[in-house]
Amino acid sequence: NNLLRNNVFANTGGGYAIYVNTSGALSSSDFNNLYTTGSVLGYWNNGNASDFEAWKSQSGQDGNSLNLDPGFINEFSPVISQASLSTAGIALASVTTDIDGNPRSPVNPSMGAVEFLPLNQHDAAVAEFLAPQAPFAPGEQEVMVRIRNNGAQELTSLTFQWTVNGQPQAEFVWTGTLLTGQEENVVVGSFDFQEATRYRIFVQSVNPNGEPDEDASNNSVEVENVFPALAGSYTLGGTAADFSSLGLATDNLNFGGVLGDVDILVNAGTYNHQLHLKAYPGMSSDRRVTFRSADSDSTQVVMFYNASSNAENYTVFLDGASFVTFENLTLEARDNNRSIVVELANNARNNIFTGNIIKGVVSPNNSSGRVLVYAPSSSGNNLLLEGNHFLDGAMGVYLSGGNRTGIVVKNNVFTNQYGYGV
Repeated sequence: NNLLRNNVFANTGGGYAIYVNTSGALSSSDFNNLYTTGSVLGYWNNGNASDFEAWKSQSGQDGNSLNLDPGFINEFSPVISQASLSTAGIALASVTTDIDGNPRSPVNPSMGAVEFLPLNQHDAAVAEFLAPQAPFAPGEQEVMVRIRNNGAQELTSLTFQWTVNGQPQAEFVWTGTLLTGQEENVVVGSFDFQEATRYRIFVQSVNPNGEPDEDASNNSVEVENVFPALAGSYTLGGTAADFSSLGLATDNLNFGGVLGDVDILVNAGTYNHQLHLKAYPGMSSDRRVTFRSADSDSTQVVMFYNASSNAENYTVFLDGASFVTFENLTLEARDNNRSIVVELANNARNNIFTGNIIKGVVSPNNSSGRVLVYAPSSSGNNLLLEGNHFLDGAMGVYLSGGNRTGIVVKNNVFTNQYGYGV
């Protein structure tokens, strides 16, 4: 007989919490905690179970189980902070101690590998940062967290202290009623977020029920790289520009995302920086992001990089980023051995390169490490390359592996490639 008892199955990577291929593989499952951050909780007998109720219905198991975030104190520890699991297990005669050798409760043991210590009387946890979440508009936005009562006493009041970029904000006192293990979303205040600006938000709770918190380790949360979403036209380069650097603009896109078309006008200059753009929040076919020369002269804006390892062999990396245009720029890779200028991967699609100089190094062989535009593993669908000058490199354009659709290469000039243009 295969039995599951008193386990915490938590998948914070978005996959299944539990997977049972055929019903005969599991005799009984109960008094467990099943949790995932993904959209499908489990798999039972050749079918997905989307949530906890579906899992119980399809499997006929886990009637006394729970579906809660266990709140592991860190990714390497089996210690959980979810107080509701502290007495939710069932006593097993064969299991009398936990993983640390501490005695299990003979009546209602904890779920998981570690037996809960006796609950503190006053212990409030800031369990999660909830808002703002990208993409959000610039301007006044609420700051919200989720709190949990980990204490034995009913929680009726809690004070919040919070900062934005190190600047203290007005304290907020929450009042309400939370029993042990219960949670609530709390707005601690609001803040006026400005465009093209990086923020760090820190929130902590103090004095549950007016008493010192007996476990300060779970009282705070901090989020970094908080940006309002972009929409409209911006300048890049120089002290008077919206973005002082290419790195700041890229971070704003990666972390803050977009709420409309974005046009980034790059002022004349030479920019020694990699542009690594991921699948940014708000990415959509009706929200195109464009990097273009402010004066429409590709020779006046040079973005280059001199890679020192194979892992960073690119100047522009569209890493799942789609609906992006590069116009009237010089994009250049300068290392003699690692000189990929543009790489498209992880289903990057619907991207446009027009009017650019895309320059590598003079190559002594046909090395794929010296390709000007490279897209492995079927990435790069609906790619438009128009009116560019591809200069040097082992190959001009190399789309390897798999079938692609919508590739358009027209009105370009290919000069001095070792192997071939396309």
